[in-house]
Parts: sequence; C-alpha cells; structure tokens
Amino acid sequence: MPLIKLNATQGLTGTLPAVSGANLTGISADYVHIKTQTVTSGVASVNFVNGTSGVVFDGTYKRYMVFVQDLITADDNSAQTRVRISSNGGSSYFTSGYLSSGYRAYGKDSGGGDDRQFQNNSFDCININAKTSLSGGGINGVFYLTDPTVNRDQQFWSDFGAHDNEWSIRQMSSGVYTTQTTINAFQIVCITSNIAGGVFTLYGLKSS
Repeated sequence: MPLIKLNATQGLTGTLPAVSGANLTGISADYVHIKTQTVTSGVASVNFVNGTSGVVFDGTYKRYMVFVQDLITADDNSAQTRVRISSNGGSSYFTSGYLSSGYRAYGKDSGGGDDRQFQNNSFDCININAKTSLSGGGINGVFYLTDPTVNRDQQFWSDFGAHDNEWSIRQMSSGVYTTQTTINAFQIVCITSNIAGGVFTLYGLKSS
C-alpha cells in the first residue's frame, strides 16, 4: 500500500489535533467497570448493594468480578478476609450455610508449607496475619460471583495473595451457598477486625 503524505494541501500542518475519546465508537471490552470503593479509615465491611450508589448487581451480567487492592486491617494478626451474600438488599447477610474450601501455600527464607482452609459462615478469600500499613504487607486478589438472579446454590471462587513481613502467602478458594436463592448484595469483611484501607472494584462480565 503506498504511503500518503499529509501536508498543507490536506489542511494538516504542525501538531496533529487531539483525539476526543467521545469520538471513539465500536470499541468493546469483556469486563465493564461498575463501581470502585476506596477505604481510607476503619469500616466494618465494604458493601455492594444492587441499585445503591451506582451499583449494578443483578441479571445485567452473568458473572461479576471484584478486584481487591492493598487491603489492610485496623489490627495486626486479624485479616481473615471473607465474602458474605444477601438476598434482602443488604439489610442482613447470611452468616451460615456456606460450603467454602481453599488451598493455601506459604513460604519464607527458611522454608514453607501448605494447608487447607474450610469455612461455613462465609466465602473464604485468604487467611493471613495482616498488617496495619502497606509497609508491613497488604492483601491483593480477585473473586468472582455468578449471576445473582438465578435461583440456585450461589457460587464463588477466588485467588488472593499477600505478604506479612515474614511470609509470602497465596490462597485459592471456591465455594457455594448451600440453599438455593437469588441475591442482590454482597460484602467484604475481615472477621476479627475492621478494614482500614484498600480499593475494591466491581466489574460485570458481558454475555457472549
């Protein structure tokens, strides 16, 4: 294909004009950003409730993904990071009836090991001795939830990593809520402490 040289006869000289993103069409992505919540001081939980503060958590998407970035806790040695679901718009969250299991591997200079994690009061993301500042280690990871409007055993799976000054830890988990239900909210909690910081971003996965 021959090269086309643009010059003053085409009305273009010097610096090319900026391109506005509003003029870009036909560009698609599989994941759609829905909501980001940033925590900078202690909260008991981070909640995503359908229809509240711009949150979409309904049948619009068939799968939802949440990125957790730089989560820290208010107290050391207390970051049992979990997810709980709700069927009443976040008025309450289920605290039993889960079947959640995870594989955790950990290591440091002198060695390492692995174990299994089991929970029935929530979906289990990671168990770690977290720190109160990022200099001491934070938690990062991602978890997924299936279409919340389908009446079934709701499914969850996750992959999380963290460092707590001594150990490097990774935990992969999956689980179900063992009673068939639809849901419209979920929350992220650290069971024995407040969440002191972190960025929590919800995405929806487009249907094919």
